[in-house]
Amino acid sequence: MEAIEHNLYCPHCGNESTQRLVYSQTHFDNVYPMGDLESKGEKSEARSFVTECMLCHHLLVYDDNGAVLYDEAFAKADRVWPEPTELHRAVPADVRDIYAEAIRVKKLAPNAFAVQIRKALEAVCSHLGERKGTLHARLERLWEKGDIPPALAKVTNMIRDLGNAGAHGNKKSVHPIEVHAINEMFLSIVDYVWVIPFKIEWQKKYWKR
Repeated sequence: MEAIEHNLYCPHCGNESTQRLVYSQTHFDNVYPMGDLESKGEKSEARSFVTECMLCHHLLVYDDNGAVLYDEAFAKADRVWPEPTELHRAVPADVRDIYAEAIRVKKLAPNAFAVQIRKALEAVCSHLGERKGTLHARLERLWEKGDIPPALAKVTNMIRDLGNAGAHGNKKSVHPIEVHAINEMFLSIVDYVWVIPFKIEWQKKYWKR
């Protein structure tokens, strides 16, 4: 049987690569009407796909919502592992775009990743009304206003410092181990500023008790 393959982005190795389907399975999920807390749900057919990156040989898992039920179209399904790398739609488009560029080089170029995340942090400051001065000064004003809580103050400083290290290179180059920490810290900031407030409002709007 001929292998089923598609060219897709692999977050394991950071490359656009051939992914080969190694397993698929149909299953059934409960689907609930929006906002209807009395509904017991209805069974809906769905399909999961396991693929292998032909460059790094890591596995990836995709799932669909019932629209992709044949193996040849697994590229149209949503990647569920590793977790999707796109920022939530509540995050402003320019911040999402900068982050998307960063995540592409996360495994391949740690310095470039750190610089892009620093750039994304500058964009966060701009959206929160702080457009002038050094990044350090802008962040300090955000802490003082309460737009970024004290618990995240050290986080933003670490991202700024690592971004500087990435830009200057030499002996202060960003270590690959630090890349994961930078990513997690930045995500905690956008979650606080945009994602959590969005989810709270969504809950209020669609799930009324």
